[in-house]
Amino acid sequence: MDTVSPAPVPAYRLEDLPGRIAAKIRVNPVTGCWEHQGYPERRGYVRVWWQGCRWLVHRLVYTLLAGPIPDGLTLDHVKARGCRSKACCWPAHLEPVTRGENSNRGDGPTGVNQRRQSCVNGHPYTRENTFMRKEGRRECRACMRDRARQQYRAQAEAEGRTVRVKGAYGLKPSVLSLQRIDERTAS
Repeated sequence: MDTVSPAPVPAYRLEDLPGRIAAKIRVNPVTGCWEHQGYPERRGYVRVWWQGCRWLVHRLVYTLLAGPIPDGLTLDHVKARGCRSKACCWPAHLEPVTRGENSNRGDGPTGVNQRRQSCVNGHPYTRENTFMRKEGRRECRACMRDRARQQYRAQAEAEGRTVRVKGAYGLKPSVLSLQRIDERTAS
């Protein structure tokens, strides 16, 4: 049986970079990341001046060695390739992707929630059980039903009404009085 081997990684070399940029890059012996030794900004990325413009160093090195970043795409530090550092500028650890794909791959709330397979109550996120809000947030339909039932029962209890509820495990419906137990025993 033939196996498909992954595409070979182009041989990027530090020597191919301008000396001013290459002088500040150190290769991490564990991950292989090319880590720029410049001061990181608040979000952890390093910026450098190059030909009168301020660049994020990973974008500059990628552009110099691999070519221009396609319009509409951003660079992702690919964890599957061993990259964990925002200071990494090795083109073999970077991949042009859409902003949405980059967010989904990340460790921020968007990426974490995207990878979640079930809601906090354990209901699976399936096509039938998932409701998509206008703002793009997904919600579990089973949990929505449970909340609606609880709200209905609470309102009925506040008004002193009785509510028909389905018995356990789908047995015959029974009438449940939502009056307090102490009120029932007092009569």
